[in-house]
Amino acid sequence: MTPASGPDGSATPLRQQRVEPVPPSTPLQWLRQQWRLARRPRIESGWASVCGAGHARNQDAVLAAAPLFAVADGVGGGSAGELASSQLLAWCRDVQPSAWRRPDTLAAKLRQADSALADALRRLNPGGRSATTFAGAWLGPDGRGCIAHIGDSRILQLRPRRGEWQCSAMTVDQTYANLGETPPAGGQPDDPARMVGVGAAGDPAVARLRLRENEWLLLCSDGLHRFVPAPLLAARCRLGAGSALQTLAQDLAQTALARGSRDDISVLLVRRNPVAGARAAFWLAAAAVAVAAVIAAVATRAPAPGRADVGNAGGITGDITEGITGSITGGITGGITGSITGGIPGNIPGGNSSDNSAAGAPTTAPAPTSAAPASASSASLLPLSSTTQPPTLPLPPRR
Repeated sequence: MTPASGPDGSATPLRQQRVEPVPPSTPLQWLRQQWRLARRPRIESGWASVCGAGHARNQDAVLAAAPLFAVADGVGGGSAGELASSQLLAWCRDVQPSAWRRPDTLAAKLRQADSALADALRRLNPGGRSATTFAGAWLGPDGRGCIAHIGDSRILQLRPRRGEWQCSAMTVDQTYANLGETPPAGGQPDDPARMVGVGAAGDPAVARLRLRENEWLLLCSDGLHRFVPAPLLAARCRLGAGSALQTLAQDLAQTALARGSRDDISVLLVRRNPVAGARAAFWLAAAAVAVAAVIAAVATRAPAPGRADVGNAGGITGDITEGITGSITGGITGGITGSITGGIPGNIPGGNSSDNSAAGAPTTAPAPTSAAPASASSASLLPLSSTTQPPTLPLPPRR
């Protein structure tokens, strides 16, 4: 990795970059974080785009609409660059899955985009000349798809690891220097040699991608990666992993501004979340709370000596549901409550007394066998054990 260049052109060694350690979180903060993780979508994204100090208008464009996640960096005077970047992303958005799931077909589509964009720009900006670089990823819900890039917009892959995150470049800048070509008069070796819209797309670089659970993609324009090296990007993402991706993307853009970037800055973060979302410890804790709530609910409703119960299994369902609901709603959130209490009535048949009455089930109890008679209005819940059985109800008379 080469050192990053500062605003004055000097080299800044990467070893001088310091990142503050993550402060330890309290148990309540951990629970809140895990609950947010449990509610995330499978493919999550967040982005930021900032107009550079050297431009009157932001010529970058960002698209985050599954299955396409892309960044385009427009080049041209006035509004021409903005038109080129936005028109290219609009064209790429309409690429069908049958095309973007195969690298060879997707490369052919991007070559068609070069001429299609040139025609559109001639209609929208007669006499103007503009083009755009491109970096995009087409992803399905399973994390499989393709990535493509043209020019010097980049795609990085982040893999969370204990201690430090791994950050690897998935693209190579198509600059004159990297391609071994001589730049035109007034150009620089690190200028992009491949762009869309002026017949210079060349052979688009397309590759298959499998984004595994908890892995990230970072797509950005050169306004970011020229001033923020990959190790620092990974460290910033690790620090902000618990925040919203849009907030983290804004932080990365501000980091580039603070390090002297005057170009337009665009960054798009994409993360594939696991199915369960939160860690297993969170779900085990939720299950333990539910079990404790069931025990507490049954214990607090234990019958007084000498009294009998005339209820049915629906009373058990009501008590268990009430106990789980009260405990989990107070301890975590009502979302987990609905998931747990919604599954119990399906396993324990019956409902409350009003439900059985509405369904036509008999509500009168047989004559009690104990010396102390009991009525339906004053009955309490019988504990279920090997020596005590719930009372049976008489069948309705045959009509």
